[in-house]
Amino acid sequence: MTCAPDCRRQFERKLVRETVSVSWLDRQGAQKFYSTYSFDVSTRGLSVHVAEPIPIESYVALRSAKLKLIGRAVVRNSVRRNSGYRIGVEFVEETPVAAGCKDGKF
Repeated sequence: MTCAPDCRRQFERKLVRETVSVSWLDRQGAQKFYSTYSFDVSTRGLSVHVAEPIPIESYVALRSAKLKLIGRAVVRNSVRRNSGYRIGVEFVEETPVAAGCKDGKF
């Protein structure tokens, strides 16, 4: 499944639910870590569910064996959802996910 035709996103997203490890430094400098899952993935980023908010513009480290993903990203969006937060991140370096895609498609 992809984004609706009227979607304003520049890159196609696919609904993908896979395990993703997310780590970052909180405002006090303590390292945080979650093993969570993705909602959707594009060649430029993805969204994940976490239990606590991660500040916008924070850098996170991502890892997912099934997505063949390892790299850094910056938080662009954070929305409260039921039992946590849905965080949208943009890759800041080329990842294997992005390198394996052609013309912005999987």
